[in-house]
Amino acid sequence: MWESTTNFTFANTEYDWWCRFNTTRLYYNVTDLDYCRCNVTFSADPDISGIGVMTSFAGMSLCTIIVALLPAWHDTSVRQKARFKWLLRPNEDESQSFEMALENSSARLSEHIADRDGEEAEENDEETTTLGSQEQNDSKEKHHRWLSLAEKLLGNLCDLQLLTGAAIITAAFAQGDGLSFYHQCFVINYWWFALNSFWAARLDEAWNDSNPSASATAEKSDPSNQASITASNETAVGTSSIIQRIDAFFRGTERFRSYLRRFLVFICAASFSVLYGRSIWAQNYKDWNTLVSGRCYLFHDKSAWNSDWFWLAGVSLYALVLMLSLVNRTKEMLVVYSEGLHSGEERLFRDCVVRWREAQILSRNPKGPRNWRWRARLTGNFFVYLGAVVLALIYSACAQFLAIWSFGDGFYALEVCFYLGMWAWSFYDIVDLKISNSRLVVGNETAWGFGQVLAVVLMGAFVFYVVDGLGEEKGKDMNLKSISV
Repeated sequence: MWESTTNFTFANTEYDWWCRFNTTRLYYNVTDLDYCRCNVTFSADPDISGIGVMTSFAGMSLCTIIVALLPAWHDTSVRQKARFKWLLRPNEDESQSFEMALENSSARLSEHIADRDGEEAEENDEETTTLGSQEQNDSKEKHHRWLSLAEKLLGNLCDLQLLTGAAIITAAFAQGDGLSFYHQCFVINYWWFALNSFWAARLDEAWNDSNPSASATAEKSDPSNQASITASNETAVGTSSIIQRIDAFFRGTERFRSYLRRFLVFICAASFSVLYGRSIWAQNYKDWNTLVSGRCYLFHDKSAWNSDWFWLAGVSLYALVLMLSLVNRTKEMLVVYSEGLHSGEERLFRDCVVRWREAQILSRNPKGPRNWRWRARLTGNFFVYLGAVVLALIYSACAQFLAIWSFGDGFYALEVCFYLGMWAWSFYDIVDLKISNSRLVVGNETAWGFGQVLAVVLMGAFVFYVVDGLGEEKGKDMNLKSISV
């Protein structure tokens, strides 16, 4: 591929950049030292690394994360705000205080939306009060409809990415060892796009009653879902069918679509773990060869060298949790675990508040003289409080890390921002791969065959999802206005 010589002196004086590989005695004249890592060409595959496929995976993933910002904002402005206020009142009854704080936060959010929309002047005070109350209810209903629209869009987008992600992984397994390392990296980054979208949407955790996302809330509050649950329970009790018993053992009372979605995500996550593990082993320890076609490529993201096993462990744990959630009994155990994790975090923070208030009372109203014993006791209380704060922060950080890295339920807005950063990381990787290896790829990767065209056309489904969702919500708005009139 490159001009070469066996004379070291000639190479050192005549070549601007040169490489000598371990398996040769030749000094190669290269235009960039990057080519010292890969000095061979490999065949193009536009159905994997084409512009259309890249745009489809990256675009749908970005749309999903952007839509997830709406339920994340709702979770922050309502649930997390109410939770924070509840943690600052440790002397109240725990169950009632949190419910009241959550309800008050929702009411204040609805009032804010109503005030922002504006109020019309009325003829008398009574009529104005009635209209204001009705306007507040309409604004609250409108707010919940936007959340419902976001939930539907997230579900449709994730289902679409689930199918395309399963297709790209199946194609990678079908090619086996014939798939070049270069194209393996594209497949891995495509699946990261899809997986980050699922984690941002939280649709794989809709079975968890403690999940504060709009998806889970809508599923629990939808009367049709409650009716289907009741009917499913009555059917399971009233019949001894083996099929229904098996269904009750695995699915329980969960919606079939939600269960099927999680089952397919588990299959894809498990398959990706195998593919990713094989890729790490082959590229880092076994088959990398700078002089063999398809066994090397150029890249500039050095961060993955020591972090591949870390991310593989997270995906593998995620697949294991999904597998356990496919059985109703173990799913209930996971729900208990999630609730216990949150309860432990809340107890630690509430204990910090209690200890701080005790220290304030001791410093302001000492029961005895302000002597050295009082100072020692006050100092001891301060260090105990400081230790409790450190313990609570470490516990909370570990829970949040577990939620972002693999599985869990942390601060939703922080998770969405993190996955947006992960999207940018994967996007940089595929663009860098495309540009850095442009001189090594033999063939036309811009050819618009069936694979590229289909990937781009599928992106158009997002427009249909938005139009259908807006039309449905507009119909609900018209029905609400007709009822109020």
